[in-house]
Amino acid sequence: MRYIWSIVVLLPLFVKGQQNLVPNSNFEIYTHCPEEETTITLAYPWQVSGVECSPDFYHMCNPPLVFPPDTHTFPNHGVPANNVGYQVARSGVGYAGFYAVSDQDLYPNFREYLQIELTEPIYASVRYAVSFHVSLADKFGLATGSLGAYFSQSHVYRENGDVLNVEPQIQSSDGFIFNDKTNWTEVRDTFNSRYGGERYMLIGNFRNDAESNVTFVDSGVTNMHAARSYYYLDDVSVIALDSIPDNIAEQEQLSFNLWPNPASDVLHIQSRMPFARLLMLDISGRAVAPPILPQGEERVRMDVVGIPPGLYLLEATDPEGRNAVKKMVVQ
Repeated sequence: MRYIWSIVVLLPLFVKGQQNLVPNSNFEIYTHCPEEETTITLAYPWQVSGVECSPDFYHMCNPPLVFPPDTHTFPNHGVPANNVGYQVARSGVGYAGFYAVSDQDLYPNFREYLQIELTEPIYASVRYAVSFHVSLADKFGLATGSLGAYFSQSHVYRENGDVLNVEPQIQSSDGFIFNDKTNWTEVRDTFNSRYGGERYMLIGNFRNDAESNVTFVDSGVTNMHAARSYYYLDDVSVIALDSIPDNIAEQEQLSFNLWPNPASDVLHIQSRMPFARLLMLDISGRAVAPPILPQGEERVRMDVVGIPPGLYLLEATDPEGRNAVKKMVVQ
């Protein structure tokens, strides 16, 4: 068995700015072998995003498959043979699995997302390369081209298995279908965060059934999963391409203060430079109120009465176009 403390020992050896921010990126480390439980949480510190959906964990530590692969009564989560197919790990001896599209008649818009807390938060205006590898499981008849990654400032939790209503920062090309059941296919792109502070990454399909690019790929599949799309996942990485400042405050071109925080009725915002615009956003970057145009004032009062309680972002811009973003809480 591989012990969890090895994460703590190895992480300091990476060079800052080049290290992979995803811990246990190839699903090698585990707390328990997936013999009876199959949840991804066994591959510490990977997490689920809701109680009704749990991505799976596969590892060679599981005893060899004894029953035929189509016998779902006796699940097996071994590597390379398991109850949904046969796949050698891209690296090491472990990987994950998740539903990208479920039966659209029985379980419309059902999604599974793998969630991980990064070793350090995303910095604003820094380019990051994001990469993960997928392979369509043998026993599934649908393939999709709608895979992506979403970065959030807080842990994401759903009360059900519905598709997340967010805009992923990483989204696969519409013209490509991940239909390879033999090889691993890479999903890769770069992004710059506008606000910074994103610490959690989720991987999956963020489009609903109507918008998902889905293709029937295997007419020979006759089991219960013929109308579903399920992928193995391995080798996940998030790597900064630009230099990382030692302190996130160094990124702020405009310095301002706000109080009280949390606020329940009035929020005070002050800066040494005059404001040109103040904009309140939710954590997905959507404006929740019309922008305030202070006309060069250095101190502004913002009314937050009627805004639902929660975590928000306040974006301040001065007349020269310099800006900064701070978190704020409405209670």
